[in-house]
Amino acid sequence: TEPPAITASVSPNDTICDGEEITLNVTSSNTDYEYTWTYGSQNYVGASFTDSPSTSTQYIVNASDSISGCVNSDTINITVYPSPSISVSADLTSITCGQTVQLNATGVGYIPTIIVSENFNGTTHSFTAINNSTGGTPADAAWTLRPDGYYYNYTTFHSNDNTQFILSNSDDQGSGGTTNTELISPEFSTVGLDSLVLDFYHYYYHYTGGSAIVEVYDGTQWVNLKTYTSTVGSSSSFVHETVNLSAYAGLSNIKIRFKYQASWGYYWAIDNVTITGYTPETISWSSNPAGFTSTIANPVATPITNTTYIATVSNNFG
Repeated sequence: TEPPAITASVSPNDTICDGEEITLNVTSSNTDYEYTWTYGSQNYVGASFTDSPSTSTQYIVNASDSISGCVNSDTINITVYPSPSISVSADLTSITCGQTVQLNATGVGYIPTIIVSENFNGTTHSFTAINNSTGGTPADAAWTLRPDGYYYNYTTFHSNDNTQFILSNSDDQGSGGTTNTELISPEFSTVGLDSLVLDFYHYYYHYTGGSAIVEVYDGTQWVNLKTYTSTVGSSSSFVHETVNLSAYAGLSNIKIRFKYQASWGYYWAIDNVTITGYTPETISWSSNPAGFTSTIANPVATPITNTTYIATVSNNFG
């Protein structure tokens, strides 16, 4: 029988700004479950706790019932956007009446935010691996974590940073095999972003009729981004690819998919997948006493009394 389900939740939101707190909680109909949360290199034992992650973080909760032996797990992905940071100055801080002052704000621009980051260096990973292969030995084509220096059929593999990577091996599936494997990122939001970029490293060893495909899910359908029909890179020189995803900014449920299709082909190795979003900042100047306003970074002011100028910077995430 299936183990009792668990449901992980977060409040107030799974998208926060740097410095904000979240509360994670897990519930189940099984009152004998004991819970352990794993996030980064940290652990927490218990059903509920509060955290303030400084970067986007995946929280995995594992439930274990020592009486029945039942186990279960659930995952929550938290996106953390950085708070704006600027420095302000004036060319003069002491003037005579009627003299102008040049106000300056530096650091206003675009803020990069890591939305998805998977280096495949752990015992598990955040992506979903699907194997719809048939013929031969289908299980051998499944996406599998491989260590640096992995050796297969007279070939030694080293990714760009000489670390563990993930591989779908059509050749190992064998004669009569039709490989159809997918590697799908966690769902993420691009709301508030002005632009975004997908980065990854890979080695695709092509065989006639095969293809390595990169797609994006736009909330309603999968859309092709790139298709490889010739060898890219080598076993010791993974190629760095960048794909502009700016056309998909402002959407709430996006996913990336790596899809490998071949008839007893070779393999596709992937490592260090990152999706980075960029959000524009806006600036608003005010004064005390009131009376001065500006929305440019470096305005000119002409105070007639002792005045304090305040620059407020915000981004699309609030």
